[in-house]
Amino acid sequence: MDFIINKFNNRIKRYRRKKNTVIFQSILRQRTDYLLTLSIAYLLEKNKNEIDFDSHSKFIYDSSKLSTGHYIKYLREFDLLKEIFVNKKVKETLNNFPNIRNNRYAHGFTMTESEPNKFNDYMIDLYEILINEIEFLKSEYFYYYVEGKEQDEYFGYRIGPDGEFDEWSITPKSFFGSKLKLYNTYISTPSKPNFYIKVSPFIQLQDEETALLFLNLEEKLTGRIKYSKILSEDESYLEWEEIKDLFYSPDQERKLSLNGLIMNKFENNYTEYFNLDDNLEKSINDFLIKNTSSVALTLWGHGGVGKTALVQSTCNKLFNDPKKFFDYVVFISAKDRKFNYMSGEIEPLENNIRSLNEVLYKISQVLFEPMLEYDYFLQKIDEFKDKIFSISQKVLLVIDDFETFDVSEREQIIEFVKKLDINHHKVIFTSRIKHGLTGEQLTSVELDKSASADFLTKVFKSEFNWNVERIAELVSDSSKIELIHKATEGRPLFLYQFAYMYKSYNFVDYHFKMLATNENAKKFLYERLYDYLSNEAKLIFKYSYPIIIKESLSINISVLRYLLNELQCQFNVDDALDELNNLRITTKDSTDLHRIYSEDILKIMGDYYNGNDIAIKETIISIIEQIGWKNNTTNIYIDLLDKLNRDRDYKSEQENIDAYRKLLNDNNCSVEIKIKAFSSITGYLKNMNSRKYAINLYKEFSYFTFSHVDLVRMFALMLKEEREVEEACKVLKKYLKSLDKHNKNINDEILIFSILITYEGIRLLSDRKIKIKNAHDDKEIISEIRQKFKQKIAKFISDYQKKLVRIISENTASQIISGKNKELIKSNLTSAINAIVKLGTELNNISINDSNLINRDNTIILIKFGLNNLPNHIHETLISCKNNLLATNNNYIIEKGEKISLRITGINKKYGVFGKINDFVGLIHISNFHEEQVNNLDLIFLKGNYVEALIEHVNKKSKKLRLSLIN
Repeated sequence: MDFIINKFNNRIKRYRRKKNTVIFQSILRQRTDYLLTLSIAYLLEKNKNEIDFDSHSKFIYDSSKLSTGHYIKYLREFDLLKEIFVNKKVKETLNNFPNIRNNRYAHGFTMTESEPNKFNDYMIDLYEILINEIEFLKSEYFYYYVEGKEQDEYFGYRIGPDGEFDEWSITPKSFFGSKLKLYNTYISTPSKPNFYIKVSPFIQLQDEETALLFLNLEEKLTGRIKYSKILSEDESYLEWEEIKDLFYSPDQERKLSLNGLIMNKFENNYTEYFNLDDNLEKSINDFLIKNTSSVALTLWGHGGVGKTALVQSTCNKLFNDPKKFFDYVVFISAKDRKFNYMSGEIEPLENNIRSLNEVLYKISQVLFEPMLEYDYFLQKIDEFKDKIFSISQKVLLVIDDFETFDVSEREQIIEFVKKLDINHHKVIFTSRIKHGLTGEQLTSVELDKSASADFLTKVFKSEFNWNVERIAELVSDSSKIELIHKATEGRPLFLYQFAYMYKSYNFVDYHFKMLATNENAKKFLYERLYDYLSNEAKLIFKYSYPIIIKESLSINISVLRYLLNELQCQFNVDDALDELNNLRITTKDSTDLHRIYSEDILKIMGDYYNGNDIAIKETIISIIEQIGWKNNTTNIYIDLLDKLNRDRDYKSEQENIDAYRKLLNDNNCSVEIKIKAFSSITGYLKNMNSRKYAINLYKEFSYFTFSHVDLVRMFALMLKEEREVEEACKVLKKYLKSLDKHNKNINDEILIFSILITYEGIRLLSDRKIKIKNAHDDKEIISEIRQKFKQKIAKFISDYQKKLVRIISENTASQIISGKNKELIKSNLTSAINAIVKLGTELNNISINDSNLINRDNTIILIKFGLNNLPNHIHETLISCKNNLLATNNNYIIEKGEKISLRITGINKKYGVFGKINDFVGLIHISNFHEEQVNNLDLIFLKGNYVEALIEHVNKKSKKLRLSLIN
């Protein structure tokens, strides 16, 4: 008997009146598990010199998969002197125990009403037999924990059988039995007080109150064991050097860091890593260590810019760091080829990962079973997937060259990553494509001329041991660096190739030109570009070559849109252009001007264009000739702006801002070009996720910003995207206030006013939603919030509805929806009217008896305008709101020519479809329907549903309407 058994027994007494509860049964089970584990620990330590080493290690290694039957088998195997299996009674009891526990009362088995008591009685009988028949378990014994050692004296604490806690110390000469080790747990009996038996790592004292019970070995490389806390549902983990040493052997798949991190073995693609971008490296580290919002990060960039080297370096730094940030790092490569910079050849790679299943298999090998067989894994794949999801350690997964997976596999991998737990998993992708990924995104770009020179300096010094003078002679020659940068495009892979060629041949023109025109290099970079594109982006790629300005590599987007429209290519051009920009096939200089990334890509586009059918090419040329398009410019400021746009990717954001600022402050530059320049730099900053810099520019050039409606609109949009909706509204109000009352442009006014209404509506509804959410379902508070917002909604409508109705009443629809921003006006006016009508209807529903809060007539005016002039997708909403208003307004007069939503009350194949609105009965005559509709009238039009109709005639006396169907 010991203090732990006494704790169990006391807890059992406490629950003795609740014998058929899960808690009571759990205590009985854990008490039995404790006795069996204690027996195993006792036998392994006492007989350690006689027990076969392989049996010892196999028991620990297999612990996570052992059934109760196997546990008893090992107990029998280790009981060399028959100290446990002392007689027939004990043998029969222990031999029958696996069947009782696993087969009859296993997890998920539903007991009958009497069976819990039978199980409890059996577990109590088992305990009584073990504790009374086995001398070792019958004895009272003390627990000891070794906390430290001073000179020859060990010290710590002991806990007596009755739970009494006491300090304890002893010298090596005073004891025998197990050798004492720091931070281990021991037992001894009063009859042999100085004979210590080590029970760690199977049973471990955590403090004077808490003991841990061995469950299984979690990780053999670190010796990590999983424990359950006795008389608790909590779990704990400890790492044991002796267990690690027990299993130490060369691991073909993994390696163990001094900090305890386990990482799979992979071949670095660099001899020595040179940091190319401090900010990029810091961003990755911050994502791994500090970020708590995203599981995944994508490092995106063209081939050869150092993505793989950077993530491999990150893995190696985590491995070598004194502090452990992750328990596991799994590096997986889907790379299927590499460019050999020495030979200039593309070499295939074997054993690359090609599917989600292979990704999961690799993860499972590193996390769970290094010797895992693939066929066995596939049989148990769902179990392994669940283990990955539920792992309690921290795991970093790196998937390199993600774009080489098939599309379907990429989608499956993304779905898998989305299910990972941010508290235990981090994922880094490297990819040449940007679309279709998840999580954070970082871009790895080519080096500029200065950085290329620095990189070459490091390569020559590290790889070829050149002296400083010889390196300086090369990198200080600006003309040579210019040529090198042009040939290599600032890609580290090709800078390595140049260094190798320069070392071998010096700066020989022939070899240098060979580098600049290496077909294998271009093939490695660009061969698969077209394959990565969607069908829509492929059309732009192979049709746009003739309209590209070859000198500047620019493409006019308006011309592109016209060309695609004439070719009847119906798709979202903006999405396709974003895709091309994301792949850096093109870059976005401004809304109207994109640029092809390099002359090599232009040549490939030309090849694909030339591969089109002759008829397609003739059609394209004919369209270009029809619009009389020319690719020349004459204004110097246009050329200057073009240069600024071309050079952007080679400069920092601040350098670009300064360059554009200089042009904007030039008094000789026309306003039109300044507007383009301003749009270009702010659009660039937005695309670089630097909206705050763009917002600062808008503020800096406020005199300029508020002179043009499009700049105001973009300024407000950026503020809204930065969640500064209140500031955005202030900007819009300021612009409206600045308009000349006597000479205002109705198109500009209605555009900005519509945006303002939409943003204010967003603010109002968002504020209400947040306050209701924060009320935590308190009905009284929510009622007060709704009442308060009822007044706010009324004020919103009062402030904006009246003015909008005035503009609509004073101008025709063709005047309002016109000009260069016609589509923007229509879109934003749709949103504005939608917001006001919806809120007006809501206010109507909650304020039927309070006519001071609502103006139904103005709402009806807006609805009519929307039905007659705005896109069809808003009509259903407007008609529904109109019917709602009519239902609460008995004075409203239904008139001919109105569109209504009719509730169907009956169907008759002789007469047609009957319906009702207010107290009017309407009929859509059978003559309105074609033969197929007539035959299926009762299937198409269901009683109780609504149908959109136009009022053709009103009989006010008989309250009847003649209607026609709105298709």
